[in-house]
Amino acid sequence: MQKVTEVSMKVVINTRYGGFGLSPKALMILDAELGVSNTGHHQIARHDPTLVRVVEQLGEEANGDFASLKVIEISDDRYYIEEHDGWEGVWTPSNMNWIVPKKEGS
Repeated sequence: MQKVTEVSMKVVINTRYGGFGLSPKALMILDAELGVSNTGHHQIARHDPTLVRVVEQLGEEANGDFASLKVIEISDDRYYIEEHDGWEGVWTPSNMNWIVPKKEGS
């Protein structure tokens, strides 16, 4: 029998209306470590280990003006961030309710 390995990944999301944003302090750290300017921080993957670490270490100090950032852990190898007025949720293959139509004659 093949052993199934569980994937674990941390992802940063925004948990309030307003939108994902980082504080000047968080941006300064990311710029120093990743060379990302204020305008380039939206290009950082939400699962980037440096971003995750900065948000975990700074806590609320990592939040931008209209953000409430949270690090969540997912057990899939892929994710999709859905946003509504800045509030974000994460979809993964294991939490999607897929509709699978039956084929004719089945």
